[in-house]
Amino acid sequence: MEWLIRSLCRQYLIQSLVKYLNPKQHTMKTRRSLYVTMILLLIAHVTNAQFIYPVAVSSNGVVCGNYNKSNDAINSLPKEISTDEAKNIFAINAILIDKTKMPSRVKVIEYQMTIYEKGDTTIIKNNSELLSTEMKIRLSKITPGSIIYFEGIKAGFSNEESRSILLLSFTVI
Repeated sequence: MEWLIRSLCRQYLIQSLVKYLNPKQHTMKTRRSLYVTMILLLIAHVTNAQFIYPVAVSSNGVVCGNYNKSNDAINSLPKEISTDEAKNIFAINAILIDKTKMPSRVKVIEYQMTIYEKGDTTIIKNNSELLSTEMKIRLSKITPGSIIYFEGIKAGFSNEESRSILLLSFTVI
């Protein structure tokens, strides 16, 4: 629905700009239609804002990531977690925060765990929210100073839609 509103607004905006730039067709109605179109574009952008944040679930509780928000993007920053927290991670979940600021759970359908440890890199892919046995074994051997990334995370919705979401990164202390 959002793409339809945006494409119609863009099309209308282009037509209005052409009329506005042509002195023979310049009218108050054209100026007003430009303002209405810009407002519609802003509303379409603001009202459909949804952010999906990944979280790691461990037997110690839910571990959220650190995120730096700017006007254009949300960037993941490594969060420091203890060795015990890292060893006890057993699932990756996603939380959707919509325009009402109400969180809801979204199913994770795919991701990859990457571990950087003392010059060694381990990459393991998974198609389930629960960590695979191989992932759990690898995390059980984690040492302080390691960096863990859960990346390439895809969230699945009930309407068969999927969306890539932010990565989750941890530094083990």
